[in-house]
Amino acid sequence: MVHTTLTAQLHSGIRTRKYSNRSLYNVVVNGENGEYYEWEVEAESYGEASSKGEEFARDLMVDIQYIEVYQLL
Repeated sequence: MVHTTLTAQLHSGIRTRKYSNRSLYNVVVNGENGEYYEWEVEAESYGEASSKGEEFARDLMVDIQYIEVYQLL
C-alpha cells in the first residue's frame, strides 16, 4: 500500500552536536475518519520515520489517509 508522506524540517535557535546519524522525528498519522495519531520516533531518515509511524498505525488498525513527518532539531 502506498501512502502520501509530507516532510518538513523544524529549526530552532539551539545548536547541538550530533554523535550519530539518528535524529528525532515527529510523526503524525492522519486517518480516513478524521482521527490522527502522533509519535516522536528516532530514525536515520524521513522514510524510516514514516515507516515506523505506518507500523504503529497498523498496530492500531488505522485506515491511513496520509502521514506527516517533521524532523525535530
